[in-house]
Amino acid sequence: FTDSEDFPVINNTGNANTLHQTTKGCSAPDCNSAFIVKINSTATNPIIWSSYFGDTGDCGGNAIRLDDNGNVYFVGSGTDLPVDGSGTYMETSGSGFVQEFTNDGVPIWGTTIGTSSTSKANVRSVEVSSGTVYVAGDISASDLPPTPLNSWGGTSDGFAISFDGSSHGVNWSRFLGGLWDDAANDLVFVSPNIYVTGATQSDPTLTFPGPDLGGTLDYQQGHADAASQYRDIFISRSTASSGALNYGTYYGGGGYDVGKSICAGTDGTNTLIYITGYTDCSNFPFPSSNLANAYDDEALNGLGNDQPFIIMLDQNLSNKWVTLFGKGTGDEYGTGVSAYSNQKLYITGYSFGNEFPFDDGQSVPFDAPDPYYFDAIQITNGYTTRFNMYSVLTGIVEHNAPDNKGFIFPNPNNGDFTVQMEKPIDADCILTVYNVLGKAIYTLPLRAINQSKFSISIGNQASGIYLVEIQGKGFQLESKIIIQ
Repeated sequence: FTDSEDFPVINNTGNANTLHQTTKGCSAPDCNSAFIVKINSTATNPIIWSSYFGDTGDCGGNAIRLDDNGNVYFVGSGTDLPVDGSGTYMETSGSGFVQEFTNDGVPIWGTTIGTSSTSKANVRSVEVSSGTVYVAGDISASDLPPTPLNSWGGTSDGFAISFDGSSHGVNWSRFLGGLWDDAANDLVFVSPNIYVTGATQSDPTLTFPGPDLGGTLDYQQGHADAASQYRDIFISRSTASSGALNYGTYYGGGGYDVGKSICAGTDGTNTLIYITGYTDCSNFPFPSSNLANAYDDEALNGLGNDQPFIIMLDQNLSNKWVTLFGKGTGDEYGTGVSAYSNQKLYITGYSFGNEFPFDDGQSVPFDAPDPYYFDAIQITNGYTTRFNMYSVLTGIVEHNAPDNKGFIFPNPNNGDFTVQMEKPIDADCILTVYNVLGKAIYTLPLRAINQSKFSISIGNQASGIYLVEIQGKGFQLESKIIIQ
């Protein structure tokens, strides 16, 4: 969302009907409008089209997905929502929204969730698969469209809805929650099921977070906090075609635990479910035996701050691997997780601490002169880190010394490369090359060589990513290289 009156509204599509909204709907200085931007990173003019989305009240976008035809599904929440288009199911007075556009930004169909703005619905996630659109969020009233599979629990419940992508009718809808506050933050489709994660304050029921399978939910049968004063993560699995819950579990310790994002990946053989979020509890549950050689930072338990986590489950919600990560110098949050076909897992989030570990065992201050970090004077700092699908931390930090910057070429290379500095190295230093596990595989002392350019050959090494570090008194340079 943005509160800017001059947000760049651009149309480079050649279609005069593209721009849904050219001006911010609300006029108050602190009133927010959602926005959509289509970007082609390889184009000379990378912004293809952009538009405001919102009317006279606050509005924010939460998630966006494309279907197989390139149509755009955009979800969020607000008031006086300008949903547009036509379809079998359409509401216009609710506070959550689903809006579909063509790939050029022309409205096709939209609806609000909830029959009145007082229901305070928020659509937080959208997934599209084979012509079906799934959305998840939370709602503070029982007016879920059109006839839910189960009853509203009370206070605030999570929900999931399935829409037909062609007729835009509702296939099914259901609440996800009990008697207290519950929120569904994200969902993912893994045939034949959808998996939803979020946070719950409610005790388990026959229909939440999964059916009563002989009284034994898979991993954790109820709140770790017996008084239910705090929230636990919940994970629910439903049959995608019918919405029927077929499995579910709690996950968490005796504090505040929230599941924010969920995705599916593979280790090359098995489909796996990954969840990130945050916890402040001192007894966040770890499996009795984490994966061999996995990144496993259980030591962050009990620091008192919010810490990001990663949970890896199989399709039956059996726990395979868990880690906390971060530094613990301030509250840190995991907000997004994605798995890619190269068997890499990417986590994004933000931190109120002043440093964050981007590779195994190493932390770099946020005020380091490096493009990966925001300046330390900002209130929060964004982070992105990367794990491989076998759960070994492989994110590599790069930064230059503040008074002598340098670079390496060629890169990628075959193990033979040149280091070029802006100024000659006039102090004793050590050049070390590390593999992604943090093991030093090459070391070379540099005895005040007074040269700004020198060649390195590290011999035959396996293809992959390596970290080159040059370090001396008051001096440090780190750079990533790729050996092919």
